[in-house]
Amino acid sequence: MTPSRRPTLRTTAAAALAVAGLGLTSCGAGPTDTADPVEETESAQQDGILESEPTEPYIGPYDSAFVDMREDYGGMEVIVTGQVQEIVAPVGFTITGAEDTTLAPLLVFYNPEEASPEAGDTISVTGTIHEVFNPPVVEENVGGDPGPDELAYYHGQPFLRADNVTVAEPQESTPSS
Repeated sequence: MTPSRRPTLRTTAAAALAVAGLGLTSCGAGPTDTADPVEETESAQQDGILESEPTEPYIGPYDSAFVDMREDYGGMEVIVTGQVQEIVAPVGFTITGAEDTTLAPLLVFYNPEEASPEAGDTISVTGTIHEVFNPPVVEENVGGDPGPDELAYYHGQPFLRADNVTVAEPQESTPSS
């Protein structure tokens, strides 16, 4: 008897895999569809992806530039320098711009065990900007009563939850000779 020349199962499977592999490699060989970069940018801007949202935390003075961009920094950590305007609660005070005192004061909540700022002090505050002051939420997050009814004025306004408050050392003036 002569052996039959029928393909075995192993040979058939190997051939099928080789043909399938060739078929898949030829799928990606068609013309490429390149998108217009201008269209992609416009589309991303419409989707709100490429807005002028900051990618770096704000580090600088409490000034009109910060106030204008404050919403963009909502929920982000910032480092703001300013002047203490008023102590409004046992755990809160307001700051204004050291140079631009026409700005609306920014409410700051802090841990009084870590710092004791006084009105007129120049300070640096590291903390997170929040867009809406809500006394019960702040009380829960600060771990203390934010204070009496004086804070009702700030309800719904932005505030800064401080992680660190540094009071600048007063600079000694040197007498002229």
